[in-house]
Amino acid sequence: MIEKLFAGVVVLVCAGLLLRMVLGPQRQHQWDRFWQRQLVRVQSTGRWLKRQWQLLRSSRGARQAAEDAIQRARRGKPEVDREGNVIRPRSFRRDDSKKPPLH
Repeated sequence: MIEKLFAGVVVLVCAGLLLRMVLGPQRQHQWDRFWQRQLVRVQSTGRWLKRQWQLLRSSRGARQAAEDAIQRARRGKPEVDREGNVIRPRSFRRDDSKKPPLH
């Protein structure tokens, strides 16, 4: 099936090139400009689709990051031991005593 599709595309390209050869110089120039405009249109559409896809993916990530931040805020502050500017989670303690571990 795919071979037939490729063969059809090749036949169309060859027919277009043959038609271009038959045209005069001015018509060839018009033909070339037409296909250049079509190529630019396809390229700009591709760039637009790529931007839309990236925007969709980045907004998903931003939405997930916001949801994670909201969940962390709802859970409240974790229990920590503070010694000056050193903060250690209580889960780092070796035993369940209320005192922080000594060094």
